[in-house]
Amino acid sequence: MVVSLYIEKFRVINCCEDKDMKLVTVKMSDIYVNGLDKLVEIGMYPSRSEAIRVAIRDLLRRELWPENGSPILKNPESE
Repeated sequence: MVVSLYIEKFRVINCCEDKDMKLVTVKMSDIYVNGLDKLVEIGMYPSRSEAIRVAIRDLLRRELWPENGSPILKNPESE
């Protein structure tokens, strides 16, 4: 199954400007899509897109940015 995500503009916490979101197409098995749909159905997330954004954010914080968090949230003047 192919899931297409259209992600609108959003405001990043602690950031002054809007960031444009990109369209990402992801192929995933039905079991993952059904799981996402269940999370939306029970009200944990407003949409599949939001659940996927949260999952990716948490993955990147754990695997890529474990000490400093997201580079988007860094204060450029502190470097």
